[in-house]
Amino acid sequence: MKIAFAAALAALAATAGAAQNGYERNRMDALSTQFLTAPEVPLKMISYGKDHWQEISFRPARNSATPAPVVIMIFGLGDLGYQTSWMIHRLHEEGFATASIGYRTDERFPLRGAIRDIASAVAYLRSQSKRREIDPNRLILLGSGAGAQIAGLLATDPAWLEAAGVPFASVRGMAALNGSGFDVGETVAKAPRHLRAGYRRLFGKEPADWAGLSPLDHLATPNAPGFLFLFEEQETRLRAESEGAAARFAAAGADARSEALPQWREDMLETYLLAPKGKVGESLLGFFRSAAAMPAGG
Repeated sequence: MKIAFAAALAALAATAGAAQNGYERNRMDALSTQFLTAPEVPLKMISYGKDHWQEISFRPARNSATPAPVVIMIFGLGDLGYQTSWMIHRLHEEGFATASIGYRTDERFPLRGAIRDIASAVAYLRSQSKRREIDPNRLILLGSGAGAQIAGLLATDPAWLEAAGVPFASVRGMAALNGSGFDVGETVAKAPRHLRAGYRRLFGKEPADWAGLSPLDHLATPNAPGFLFLFEEQETRLRAESEGAAARFAAAGADARSEALPQWREDMLETYLLAPKGKVGESLLGFFRSAAAMPAGG
């Protein structure tokens, strides 16, 4: 009943919005077909388990003469990322393969279930390295939204990947886009009241359940060689989390930094991540190149 009620509300809002903004939507649809849609990149769906959620959206690098480094993309539940279609296209052109991982969640502790699935997916992808023409030892983690917490854990706590048979040293860096949850206790404590129940379903009801689930719990080495925390400039809460995480990692001796991105606008190509060369997100591409030990020119 709750789902049906929510769906009805969403449909009502969508109808009202369409009536009010029909002209603008038609204009935006036309703009999208003209120049806002990124060129398509060949896609291969790879199953790493029996459940339909256990799939990898894999896109190879373009004309790579050597096994390509892989950007492992982890989105939070319901998160579509920071408009990543152009980023995927640019990475393809620059010699990177990308792998966006679908995952299940454990009923009691959803976050732990997701991490286990993602670690299994990484292991399976590495086992296919020759077939996919990828370098199994040049993996870069990219987490968006709540997925940044998972990427952060995989980049700081070797136990998750090693339990799936993945050498921790194969992770060469971690980047976060509009990330959160780097310190679970702080996230729950500062969350608005209406969000706290959801966080407790995700992390567990008691502080003891949260043990080890914060990337900032694992500041001691070993860690991935580098960290980059990106956030949209208008997101005050995400700015605080990202800058705080970068500062704490740097204070512990890690190569870590944060950077603001302009607010994304649907009708402005120059705000799409890695769409216009030399503009939004070039520092992210530079981070990927450095992590993968690639020359600055690609």
